[in-house]
Amino acid sequence: CVNSHTAIYNLDGTTYQAAFPTSDFWTGFGIYDQTNNGDAIILWDEDAQRWLVSQFAVPASDGKYYELVAVSTSADPAGTYYRYAFEYTYMPDYPKLAVWPDGYYAGFNGFDQNNGYAYMGTYASVYERDKMLVGDAGAQVVTFGPDVNLWAVFPADADAFPTATGTPCYFMSDETSDYTGNDSIY
Repeated sequence: CVNSHTAIYNLDGTTYQAAFPTSDFWTGFGIYDQTNNGDAIILWDEDAQRWLVSQFAVPASDGKYYELVAVSTSADPAGTYYRYAFEYTYMPDYPKLAVWPDGYYAGFNGFDQNNGYAYMGTYASVYERDKMLVGDAGAQVVTFGPDVNLWAVFPADADAFPTATGTPCYFMSDETSDYTGNDSIY
């Protein structure tokens, strides 16, 4: 994945599927398939043996901001995907996603495109992984923020399951309130 295009390779490095616009994952998915804005993230959900793909639509043809998320229906990266669009108040820029046993976690920087791209703060979100893995269109998101005292929140990614049941997914961020070099990592 290179910002707005994706290619799929075999383990030996040969091309399995040539580069294509990442927005192709959402072709036929209504207003969202009109954009190929970039900032794509592709992760492997080791526990479920599925692919997780995301890309923002900023704005989509309805003028709203979305994080588009697709979850493969099998381990085949070139197969079919369940597709979702989660709406945000502000442009969800610089997305960082993570796989965790109880959800797919995400962090974003929010920018107001209608106000000269003013920084509005960071978001921390979690998507209903269990529902997304079975294609439940009712999968929801819980979002905290925006928090103007933080910049670029990064969720922890569980690369090796099992993670203990009930273990929280931690986020890391840097505090950027004064830009004097005295900033902190949270």
